[in-house]
Amino acid sequence: MVDWLIEVTHSFKCDPKTYFMTVAYFDKYLIGSSERGIVLTDANVHKIGIVSLFLASKFNDVHTLKSKLIIDKIAFGKHTLDELLAGEKEMLSMFDFVVHHTNPFDFHDTYIALLLHKLKVASQHNPQCASMFAQYTQFIHEQLASMALFLVKMSMQCSVF
Repeated sequence: MVDWLIEVTHSFKCDPKTYFMTVAYFDKYLIGSSERGIVLTDANVHKIGIVSLFLASKFNDVHTLKSKLIIDKIAFGKHTLDELLAGEKEMLSMFDFVVHHTNPFDFHDTYIALLLHKLKVASQHNPQCASMFAQYTQFIHEQLASMALFLVKMSMQCSVF
């Protein structure tokens, strides 16, 4: 399901945050269902993925995925508008209408940019930090996100922090 969601969000040019939020909704719904003793079938899981995407797109995308597009192109007509809206209502109720969940992309947006800024400032005062800054800014941001803990540990060795 997660691989399929990557394909869908990429194909329909969703904001990258939409993918991460979709997976967060999907996971939170599966956990909530398990806690309530609800047994899900493959068809339920597909519908939950579609509803998660629909909700995440509303929250993140400037041009949201329309319900008709989701039903016709993404769900391939396997679900109706009423099912999509009922699933959205059920998901929102399960989440107590709290729809912003922290996800890896939020971490990236907030902390990687801050860390890079601090490393840049530190590199102006400390040759060791200058070397670290030059070394790590060559990576793309996704790689930096996975290395964030290491960078924080290394940056703590610089006296400027």
